[in-house]
Amino acid sequence: MLDEMGRRHGTDKWDAWHSFLGESFLDVYERYLGAFRLQPVTVLELGVKGGASLRMWKEYFPLGAIHGVDLNPRCQEENEERVTVHTLSQDDAQGLTALAEAVGGFDLVLDDASHINSLTAASFRILWPYVKPGGFYIIEYLGMSWVDYARLDNQH
Repeated sequence: MLDEMGRRHGTDKWDAWHSFLGESFLDVYERYLGAFRLQPVTVLELGVKGGASLRMWKEYFPLGAIHGVDLNPRCQEENEERVTVHTLSQDDAQGLTALAEAVGGFDLVLDDASHINSLTAASFRILWPYVKPGGFYIIEYLGMSWVDYARLDNQH
């Protein structure tokens, strides 16, 4: 079901680049998130790009509130009923904390943003306390994160 929705909405989370041992990200997500499907969940996706994933999550969670975070203010064009995009950096502690407190925390946080190790770690440190008990914090491409070269250069 989620795989079909992902294809229909144009997300790439189902393709060969987003698969391992014959299972796509969406296959795995459905296995773990299926129990939440008809619940009034609050979802946060870091990294919006064209909004395909947000639209997919909106359909998959018909009672959910879907939030996206992206640096690009044009991503707010993806706002629609039950989908709100916030123009923030994924390491903006003040902005992310304010968002998390305003919505009462998250049932699902999905980090598909910069894939830069230091930013991924910062987001996790900021948002983990706002993941509701029994919720999920998913980091995509953890094994393929970009090395934070500036940080490494400063350590030499």
